[in-house]
Amino acid sequence: MAFREPIHILGAGSIGVCWAALIRSSRPTYPVTLLARNNNDNNNATTNEKKSNQNSGTRDISLKRLHPKPSVETLQVPQHVIGSKNHHKEDLLEHNGIHNLLVTTKSYQAKEAVESVLTYLEKETSKIIIMCNGALSVKEDLAKFEIPLVLATTTHGAYMENNKQDVVHAGVGKTYIENSMPQLAELWDSVGMRCESLPTHEMNVTLWQKLAANCVINPLTAIFRCNNGELLLEPSFPQLLHEIVDELVTVANLDSDSTAGGEPITKEALVAFVYEVIRDTEHNRSSMYQDIVLKQQKSEIDHLNGFVVKKGRAAGVECLTNEDIVGRIKDLETRNKNGH
Repeated sequence: MAFREPIHILGAGSIGVCWAALIRSSRPTYPVTLLARNNNDNNNATTNEKKSNQNSGTRDISLKRLHPKPSVETLQVPQHVIGSKNHHKEDLLEHNGIHNLLVTTKSYQAKEAVESVLTYLEKETSKIIIMCNGALSVKEDLAKFEIPLVLATTTHGAYMENNKQDVVHAGVGKTYIENSMPQLAELWDSVGMRCESLPTHEMNVTLWQKLAANCVINPLTAIFRCNNGELLLEPSFPQLLHEIVDELVTVANLDSDSTAGGEPITKEALVAFVYEVIRDTEHNRSSMYQDIVLKQQKSEIDHLNGFVVKKGRAAGVECLTNEDIVGRIKDLETRNKNGH
């Protein structure tokens, strides 16, 4: 039986909006709803952003695809804004609450964002699907809510344009989700997300692979101010890649969930995965490049390289390169904050 349960996407950023648009493009009547935050207090938001993010109802989205050939499609997606004057509890209860909450927020926003909709979730029937960068770190943050957590990850690339009115699907990657929701995996695969279900152990290994890609691509594209594919032109990239991954693979193999299958995670596999993601998303602007270079906003570094450093310290392992990367990104954040 096809998956027809409503999906509420928490986080109206590039991946969340792209996911909603891809679903509606293939399934125009599918019950998918964006849950956005109210930006009344965000002084950095433009007038158009504020207008868009304060309106509950229907959101017009322009979906631009770069592959397999350039195309543009205009779609309408239901949207509710948490905390807006137009937001009413009944809006989210039209399907008897939130059954499938897909979390695509920034990693450092996930805990607070889930708390904002927690009253619409039921411990017996709801699921929280985590598809943030740094999902392993976010999982630890959300465990206290006692709602079943399902891990997912994607290497698709997307970014927003035109004051967040347009979403660009810039790189066609792959998507993975724990095998507790096989019908959802089938839905995602049918709309072009190239989705596969994985057992829990394999999912944890995959998330360490994704973390390796995030720990390499995200901060280095922000530091070098380049798109993903342009990293391969940087002379220092190969050495930095290997140093970051050396430390990460040591920490990953100390994680009981990732070693439960008996086979250790290898550096060679992680390095190959990083290169695969770079090739698949060569034209994409990483989320940290967008945060640091384009938006002058806070980054997710604490949930990426910072998570590796934290887990390493807990196990008595020094992760000096990852620690240095964290420091360099923090310096860029400080410079942006001070207007430099």
